[in-house]
Amino acid sequence: MFRFCSLFNALAATGVIGLLTVPSLLAEHPDDNLVDFRTQVQPILSDRCFHCHGPDAQNQDSAFRADSRENLFADLGGYFAVVPGNVDESEIHLRIHSDDEELLMPPPDSNRSLSKEEKATIDLWIQQGAPYQGHWAFEKPVKTDPPDVNGKWGSHPIDCFIAEKLASHGLTPSPSADPSTLLRRAALTLTGLLPPQELSQAYLADPSDEAYAEAIDELLSSDAYAERQTLRWLDAARYADTDGYQVDQERTNWPWRDWVVKAFRENMPFDQFTIEQIAGDMLPNAIESQQIATAFNRNHRQNNESGALAKEFFVENVIDRVETTSTVWLGLTFGCSRCHDHKYDPLTQREFYQMFAYFNNIGESGIGKGVNANPTLKTSSPLVDVPENLRAAMKEANRNLTIAEKDFNQRLSGLIESLETKVNEAIGLNEDAAPTLGLEADLVSALQVTAEKRTYQHKKVLREHFERLDEPLMDARRVARNAEQELKQIGAAPATIMVMREKSGEPTPAYLLARGQYDAPVMDTPLSRGVPTWLLANQDSKQPANRLELARWLVSPDNPITARVIVNRIWQDHFGIGLVSTANDFGIQGERPSHPELLDWLAVEFVESGWDIKAMHRLIVTSQTYRQSSKADPKQIANDPKNRLLSRGPRYRADGFTIRDLALQASGLLDETVGGPSVKPYQPKGLWETVAADAGTTYTPSGPEGLYRKSMYTYWKRAVNPPRQIIFDAGGREVCSVAANRTNTPLQALVLMNDPTFIESARKLAERVLSLAYSENNDTAKDDANVTQMYRIAVSQPCSDKTIDVLIKNLNYFRKHYAAKPDDAEKLLAVGQSVSNDALDRIELAAMTAVAHLILNTDEFMSIE
Repeated sequence: MFRFCSLFNALAATGVIGLLTVPSLLAEHPDDNLVDFRTQVQPILSDRCFHCHGPDAQNQDSAFRADSRENLFADLGGYFAVVPGNVDESEIHLRIHSDDEELLMPPPDSNRSLSKEEKATIDLWIQQGAPYQGHWAFEKPVKTDPPDVNGKWGSHPIDCFIAEKLASHGLTPSPSADPSTLLRRAALTLTGLLPPQELSQAYLADPSDEAYAEAIDELLSSDAYAERQTLRWLDAARYADTDGYQVDQERTNWPWRDWVVKAFRENMPFDQFTIEQIAGDMLPNAIESQQIATAFNRNHRQNNESGALAKEFFVENVIDRVETTSTVWLGLTFGCSRCHDHKYDPLTQREFYQMFAYFNNIGESGIGKGVNANPTLKTSSPLVDVPENLRAAMKEANRNLTIAEKDFNQRLSGLIESLETKVNEAIGLNEDAAPTLGLEADLVSALQVTAEKRTYQHKKVLREHFERLDEPLMDARRVARNAEQELKQIGAAPATIMVMREKSGEPTPAYLLARGQYDAPVMDTPLSRGVPTWLLANQDSKQPANRLELARWLVSPDNPITARVIVNRIWQDHFGIGLVSTANDFGIQGERPSHPELLDWLAVEFVESGWDIKAMHRLIVTSQTYRQSSKADPKQIANDPKNRLLSRGPRYRADGFTIRDLALQASGLLDETVGGPSVKPYQPKGLWETVAADAGTTYTPSGPEGLYRKSMYTYWKRAVNPPRQIIFDAGGREVCSVAANRTNTPLQALVLMNDPTFIESARKLAERVLSLAYSENNDTAKDDANVTQMYRIAVSQPCSDKTIDVLIKNLNYFRKHYAAKPDDAEKLLAVGQSVSNDALDRIELAAMTAVAHLILNTDEFMSIE
């Protein structure tokens, strides 16, 4: 790209300047219709100009930059890129309209050429005085009063903002959804399950606003609500049950997952939720649950491969924490600054490694199996009420064991050296003397190898030999095992989890890494801890001094981004898409909010409420906006095709976790036990071995105690993700994810048709209905009652006459099919580990199972609408 220099003076001297007047398109825009810099001009500059004239210093082709007010209006040496109110003297106007390819901006070979409309927008903006506003997400949110809509649609603050926006586009809100549809929608978005039968019956008997509010409160107080919020947080936290990479060994961080369930169950304020996860270990007199919380930042992958470089993966682990924290709380793509300054947002590479400095001081090595990757904590589930005496005994036993292991490690090298000398002396006198020493052959073999050449197996043999002989170590382990056994007896078996634990003394130094390479630190410039200065309340504000202060800053009212990011994701939970559609990117390349004033109002309300998560959910689902029917009329489809104006209620396919749980719930198989280790539901045979033969053991499904647990407890192996969830667009959890994709593919239909979970659930649903007694005296009435009841149980909606007719026709078809082929009926009924009801007619049960299976494949079953 060519140097940005003055074209105006050269053209003025030749008289050509008069030919470059503002295009006639400007006449089409009245002066009172001001161009909005944020929504109309900044996106053009970001897409077309920032690559060479943006924040990334390495990519800048000239001194001119287009990414800030100061740069756009700066004196460039007698000329200006933008002269407010004077288009013809603005260098940008001259460059974007130039006929000379050497001077035209963007250059023709950049593939970033401006359209006629884009040029006109920039020109009109300049002519109107070039009013400039900073990027919306980087400025503190302001809580404006909800618009006065003259009571046309209630007084709920959310509805006031939405009604005004709809009116400006010539649209009106949709009527409310019918009561059964609305309650089903609320139950699914809040809990991931259908509403309990008692709740549904009570609300449908009295579908008033007061009754709806009471139903919402009951849903919010359920364990299912806490688990649903936890599931969403697991994706953001990249939680998994294995370490990842090639070895992908098992880890036991599930007590942290239970901590999250407990936090949501108790409605822990989000600021406290944040502080405990980012820096719970640094709180004064931190209790055990606060230390468990810090496992959030140890959920990253952990490399234990032979030959892995500790320094390299130490850096990778810390970088993962920076990227995760910036995505989850700030909605920024900070990871783009690992190797160079961000190309679009004001995030420098130096600032990236200043953030790095908050997370690199826990004394980790960078490699090792997860359960041994210090710092670790041996703990029980926070959901189990452990008597204080047992908890204290376990803590004391673990403390003594740590001391015993430390003492043993200090003695080990001397013990090996002493025995090594004895063995070598004996063998030196007589090569056949080894057996007479009373030592096992593999031990003697290990001792005969020089220390620097010993393999992992040699070291293991030596260590285990001396461990067996060390009485203090054996005693400490025995006491710890006894304490563990007592905890197991009350369902509180301990597990070792990876946690954060700040080192004392001087902080570990941090340096900018050239090109992001772990082995290329710029050693002459040690970096102090810090966040991007433009995010501070003012440029003179003090930088957070440590990880605890960073956590507190993230949820400070002065932080302009965090509250917006979180309420946007809460909105996304209910509508399928946030007010900002790019939940992971609130930067300049991200989408602008569909309703910016509403987003800011919700953000400030969230902070003022004491960061009350349940209150924010309640506020959203009690609005008329949420309660609208999801049916669209032709005008809405034409003017609001993607429902970004919210002219109707939400409608979208549920995620794979929810769809499986709904099938289990309809069948009566769902095990609603809360918390505990992960379980292994049905999975295609041989998948682990085929895809990751070197990364784990054979997959063995759990027994009845685990097969039917909620999907959020499914064992998550990073090398081989649960196939059902991946097919339904779940993230792989190798990295942080705050918004899932949503697709409709043939593979998803194949899962619903062939996965044992859905076939078995269909059988149990059929058994439930066939076991009921009806008063009808004829077979037709019974058939109608049976299929209607199955549909109502599975979908929690009335069954239309048309749907009943379709289901009855299929029922009669399947009866004939299985009567002619009873072996097919037995094969169908044999799917799954649950016991079949042999008292029922096999042909009738098979036919009803097939119809139930059809219901579980319907759009109505798997959609939130």
